[in-house]
Amino acid sequence: MDDLSTTDVLFHPVYQILGDHSPATLGHIREVSPLLTTAICAVGALHLPSPDLEILYKEFVALSAPLSFSRRHTVDDVRALCIGAFWLSDLSRSLVGLAVRIATELQLHKRFSKALQGYRSHYSRTRLYMLVYACDHHFSVPYGRPPMARESEAVRDARKFLDCTHATEDDARLVNQVLRWSICTNFYDTFGADVDRPLSDADIPQVRRFSIVLDSLRAEWGDKFNRNAYVGNYPRKGVGIQYHFAKLYLCSHALHGAGSSHAKYRAPDVALELEEIANTAVLSALSILRAVISDTEIQSYPNGLPTYFDIMIAFAVVFLLKVPTHFSTSVQLDNQEIQRLMLSLAMVLKGVTATMHPHHFLVSITEGIDDLLQRSRMVTGAAQAGGMDPLQ
Repeated sequence: MDDLSTTDVLFHPVYQILGDHSPATLGHIREVSPLLTTAICAVGALHLPSPDLEILYKEFVALSAPLSFSRRHTVDDVRALCIGAFWLSDLSRSLVGLAVRIATELQLHKRFSKALQGYRSHYSRTRLYMLVYACDHHFSVPYGRPPMARESEAVRDARKFLDCTHATEDDARLVNQVLRWSICTNFYDTFGADVDRPLSDADIPQVRRFSIVLDSLRAEWGDKFNRNAYVGNYPRKGVGIQYHFAKLYLCSHALHGAGSSHAKYRAPDVALELEEIANTAVLSALSILRAVISDTEIQSYPNGLPTYFDIMIAFAVVFLLKVPTHFSTSVQLDNQEIQRLMLSLAMVLKGVTATMHPHHFLVSITEGIDDLLQRSRMVTGAAQAGGMDPLQ
């Protein structure tokens, strides 16, 4: 592999994660950072797919493990750890934790003011910190874990980063991502991670306010991106699908603790508001599925997008299957339409993963969704035999 043409296209959806290395040859990167080289090759082997994946995976683990005890780190170490975390799902949690720690030791979060003054090196380091922030949030908030990267100046004033002399459209996409994750962190801090704790009556207006913030963010960024030479219309379409990811995460709180005594005995007006929030979550989950099923361009993205996107597709599926259990009389569901969408999604994902490496995370997700549908069909058959609607 003499250049990074293939892998640069692969990594481009994540805001040109290779940074200043994007125009370089792999040979040059090998001289600068063997760890970064191995991360690039391992993730590339996962997506091509390549029989070399196992060897490259083991080498990447061997090279990254000593970083925990080393006192000498570089920005390329952080970049390599983020690449591994974004795509090597079984290592993500460990790698991103180490990336946050090293990024803090290198004081990447303190480079923002000089980045705004036009210093190229400080711009690059601030940009990398934002990538670490996004990566950390990919593998914390959706899993009910508190993020480690904090709300530094670069996060609070992320929009100002676009005033940098060196800012590009990829930076705009990254800033949009940082802003969204900052909002989602507020969800986590406000409502917690206990899925058995129902929203209190006082929480419901706060959900409304957060929902408006997400709507405003989508309106702000929805038409800012043109077709990209590497990833087509993903920048624009990504704003929409990530909006629905965040909206689903927020509004799914309506199902938390749905079987508790507090949830069962609410005032009628409060119960109605909660049902509206649950219906909003359903609409976002359906929008995610429909986007994957109906848009062939979106179907071309999963082989390069981080595993977070695979997780959110799976979350949308599980959410829609669980809703009838908790809100069978109040949430508006077209059961036949949902079954049709689920089957169509399974077929699309099987097609998308047909050429993927068996170890690709989306392959496991697809198998899991197919298993859920098989079990759902068994329940449906048994219910119909007894004269029941299985989704009621």
